[in-house]
Amino acid sequence: METPRSHIVIIADSLTNDFVGAGFEQNNVHVGKDESQRILGTAENGWSGPVPTFLRAAVKAQKNGENVGIISVRDLHDPNDPKQIPELLLYGTHAIAGTPGAELAEPIAEIYRDAHIEHIDVTALSIPINALRGAVLRITGIDMITEPEYLDRIKFLAMGSHTNIRVFDNADSLKHKFGCPDVSACPQLVASSNLADHHAALRQWLPGKLIRVIQGVKNLCEHLGIEPPSPEAINWTEACELEPATLLTSLNHDQRAILEAIFMDRDSVKLTPLGGGFSGSLLFLATARKGNTVMEPVIIKIDKHRNIKREADGYGKVKDMLGGRVPGFDPPVSMGEYTGVKIGLAALRGKPRTFQSVYESANTDASIADAIDVFQESLDVLQEKLYANTRRTKKINPITQLSLQLPLQPTWLKNNISNILPGSEDSDELTLTDSISVPNPLHRFSGLQQSKTVVDADVCVMHRDLNFANHILDARKNVWFIDWANCDDDIVEVDFAKMENDIKFVMAKEFTEDALHNLCAFETFALAHIDLPSIDSLPSDLAFIESDIRFKKMYQFLTTLRKSYISVKGHNIDATSDEAHLYKAALLRYSLHTLSFDARTGRGECGIASLKHALYSTSKLVQDLSSPHVTE
Repeated sequence: METPRSHIVIIADSLTNDFVGAGFEQNNVHVGKDESQRILGTAENGWSGPVPTFLRAAVKAQKNGENVGIISVRDLHDPNDPKQIPELLLYGTHAIAGTPGAELAEPIAEIYRDAHIEHIDVTALSIPINALRGAVLRITGIDMITEPEYLDRIKFLAMGSHTNIRVFDNADSLKHKFGCPDVSACPQLVASSNLADHHAALRQWLPGKLIRVIQGVKNLCEHLGIEPPSPEAINWTEACELEPATLLTSLNHDQRAILEAIFMDRDSVKLTPLGGGFSGSLLFLATARKGNTVMEPVIIKIDKHRNIKREADGYGKVKDMLGGRVPGFDPPVSMGEYTGVKIGLAALRGKPRTFQSVYESANTDASIADAIDVFQESLDVLQEKLYANTRRTKKINPITQLSLQLPLQPTWLKNNISNILPGSEDSDELTLTDSISVPNPLHRFSGLQQSKTVVDADVCVMHRDLNFANHILDARKNVWFIDWANCDDDIVEVDFAKMENDIKFVMAKEFTEDALHNLCAFETFALAHIDLPSIDSLPSDLAFIESDIRFKKMYQFLTTLRKSYISVKGHNIDATSDEAHLYKAALLRYSLHTLSFDARTGRGECGIASLKHALYSTSKLVQDLSSPHVTE
């Protein structure tokens, strides 16, 4: 047998009057006036919608001798057939043989008159297998059942109405019942009376079945190998425009496809990065437009499949406790190895910001006081709603609980020291400035990893990545907590230590190396006292804290955080207690991680001053934790 040529097969389903025709909107199965006009256009504009425009291009290709086949599928019911009664009862009387509603809608009938069309009339919700097999055989000469080795020579397109039922079933049957590798759909060429399921089919069901959803008729034509309509013929939104254009260079194909799928029914969306990007995770504030209408802002997160699954699982753990303080999730959209999710902030008012931006922009006493008020509120919510509801006591080894025993930790530490202080990684002392040196933490770290210390610890459901970019604040100072991918049971110290790490290192971008002497003095005092005194009670050698707004802000936020931690614990904490040991171990976990957040290499936000500050803290913490002040 001669090897078959390549073919394009278009299955256009339910383009009859009862489904999409003008004047038939009262029918139960009709997609509605807006949807019908979206895909067909109107008589007044010459039926210039995407479906007629695309079908004209397909028929033109067919007339030019290209291997383009069109299968027209329509319902044709007999109300006297008992087997058809269940569908007619559920969906209403429609597509009755001999009625205008069963006829092809204008302008589809006109387009088909000059084309070679395979017609399939059906009486059920799907195309009979044998009818579909026969139509494809007549178009291509390929038997989809007996000649599966040739299926890769056919590109299939599923289009028409009832995206969530007929179009989805057609695509699914081709892809998974017949095993056709190239099956696609296009949002501009499908419509449904059920918009929720229509969008779900395009965003989740079809991609989840590995059926390609191609944004835009032009892109679809290029994929199929059909000459696309002229640019002036395209008067609809092909794909949501992503703004700003400069952002697109940082997105890969799958990430961009996810955004286009999430906003497929919008004209444009403005994306404001909120964080992420160092490990493939992207977080945006997204404000979409359709025509002149501006939609409510939402949060978009894109990450690897597993991480989004963890995010959804974490959200489920805390939703009932935190209620409106955590956002709502739309079903995820997956493309390639990435998944994206739209996170709704239903009560959002005004332009939202991350708490990191609030902190970094607070540079007066008044603005710092306002920011601390909201910070205290967020800490109170976590304490009352989450920690208090899930708290229990458990004996733990701080080193293993915080993953400090991992064999690669010394290697990572050595590499980071080498990056921050080149050539110093093997030295006994690390020289941070001409006047500041600290013991190399590497020399004690391996011994610390062997610690068998066991202490009583408070374990709760914790966020476990509570940086200040994961607090969202609106114009009314309402607070949401996002990014629950790492949520799990853990010692209560981890959330507080993570926030302290952000305050001291990540959000300290204004500090230069000239400030290192004071930063180290600040750190020495902060590590010596869990319960920090008020700013006016500090010793004279720390007077710079009150006089320098940068240090003042850092100290006031740290004081607020520590007092909230003490409140959660329910009693005062001595610097030599088990709690202090736990807190310092948690601080070490995050200071070690921060050493790699190097803005110079594009791997984080920390400048060299913050990196040296974190290295100083790491050295002090390793020394303190290595001291035998806790009973083994």
